[in-house]
Amino acid sequence: MQCFASNAGGGGGAMENAFRASIVHGFEHEPRPNEDGRITVEIESFVNGGSHPYRLLVDPRDAAGKTVYSVRATFTTCTDYFRRVVYTKRTREFACFKNTAGQWGCEVVAAVNTNINDETKSVDKPR
Repeated sequence: MQCFASNAGGGGGAMENAFRASIVHGFEHEPRPNEDGRITVEIESFVNGGSHPYRLLVDPRDAAGKTVYSVRATFTTCTDYFRRVVYTKRTREFACFKNTAGQWGCEVVAAVNTNINDETKSVDKPR
């Protein structure tokens, strides 16, 4: 048993594909040599709620003065440990904007108890 490969999905145009790729990049993780915990990501649903000007105390500080796109994504992360695999299904809201390097980036918009509806399943690997 092992995790699926990361999959941002897509087909919604260049900007949506960039947002999806940024979300995957923000959650996937390669462990250091001889450590476990490789994380892959698969996006299951994606909604672009439109754009708005930067909002102080709501949007990420790095987005100041930029156009921000509100995005909601449902995705599953798979964490591959030596003895088990853990799947966690999440729904998060993101603020997506062009960073100082001109690349699209998406950051989770912090809200109280955003993880209370996460669904986690742990599966032991056969020995």
